[in-house]
Amino acid sequence: MEDIKQYPDFSWSYSSSSLLNRCQRAYFYRYYASHNGDNVNASDFARLAFYHKYLYKRSAIFGHFVHKAIKTFLLKVVVDKDDLIEATTDLYLSISSDLKLLETSQGKFIPMWLENPKDNILCADDFYFGPFGAQNFYPWESIKELKIKAGAVRQRILTTKPLQEFINGEILKVAEIDEQTDDKEDVFYIDFKDEKIPLFCAIDFLYFKTDGKCVVVDWKTATLNRITERTFFDAWLQLIVYALYVNQRYKIPYNKIVLRIINVVNGRMFELDGVEEWLVIKCIERIQKDISLMKSFVRNGDTKTNQSYPIQYFLKRSTTPYDKICVNCNFKYMCWGGIKADKIRRLILRKNY
Repeated sequence: MEDIKQYPDFSWSYSSSSLLNRCQRAYFYRYYASHNGDNVNASDFARLAFYHKYLYKRSAIFGHFVHKAIKTFLLKVVVDKDDLIEATTDLYLSISSDLKLLETSQGKFIPMWLENPKDNILCADDFYFGPFGAQNFYPWESIKELKIKAGAVRQRILTTKPLQEFINGEILKVAEIDEQTDDKEDVFYIDFKDEKIPLFCAIDFLYFKTDGKCVVVDWKTATLNRITERTFFDAWLQLIVYALYVNQRYKIPYNKIVLRIINVVNGRMFELDGVEEWLVIKCIERIQKDISLMKSFVRNGDTKTNQSYPIQYFLKRSTTPYDKICVNCNFKYMCWGGIKADKIRRLILRKNY
């Protein structure tokens, strides 16, 4: 039997970096407090953090459904060479079927979620504002909008540049589809002083073209209408990290790596044809800056043990629970307490729903 680690492994990922820079306290809850929270001997605090970690906003659930459907679609079309139209219909039916889960009262899923939160999706909107809300909350209109978006994905997917390149015979080889291929995790390492720090990434679609270029695709469902000079680096940071991975694992020079952000709802695409050296340098500097900050929260900077300092070392984002980020945070009731937090606490710890 594998030993249960007392503390989580120290690593960097785009998601952990984003959360850390958004709110140190939320970073603590997700990456430290929740560790081993599903263990029978877990403390109440760890169990609460663990369950709150597996609550999802409705928009994030929709994104998960779309990514899952696109992965299946690509495996059918690009790998198995199935019929395009039939696979596109299956993609739409898959998303629509999954959306029906959100139409059903989320209250019926709470007992299943309590037994296994990792494998049972629960919508944070309904969990917080439905059975425990002080206000009436009717999500139906929002779900109707998601159904419209699902139809848009069906219409847009074949018009995206990767699918057009596949149809035109420009794809030489598919390397990865959504996170991993051939049971190899998307993990690589970056040198930080005398250590090698693991970096994790999850690439939606990675393939090689007949012209010798390597294309990295990131599917989006949230609105992204433009990238300005001010937002340029932050908008591309995630994919530049992917370029570091591609360069290290596949030995592809940066000028041969094409990065694409594609919104499958509105069809908009942003592309970098070749990754310039200054972007790579700035990306590495950002990762090293994050790692320095992450290590400052670890006792004695010992990343092998990776025991964090107490919660008080991790600052809250705001002094009020009405901050926009706080309102939409999974861990808001762990931070701010209140009557609703007491109800949720009793539900999770006693499982008496």
